[in-house]
Amino acid sequence: MTQCADGRRHAATTEMALRAVVAGAVEQAAAYGLADAAKQFAHHDPVVDLVHHDLDKDVADR
Repeated sequence: MTQCADGRRHAATTEMALRAVVAGAVEQAAAYGLADAAKQFAHHDPVVDLVHHDLDKDVADR
């Protein structure tokens, strides 16, 4: 699990990139510069669930 203070920026982006890699979604991973890493998983066909817990909340003002 990745997380940040308000759950809206870094953690969400990191999780989307990680999900693309582990799911072997080469085209999606390429958007994060991780196509080569995703190729290692492309033929494994894992099921990867991604849940954003606080995406519906307002961004915290700091």
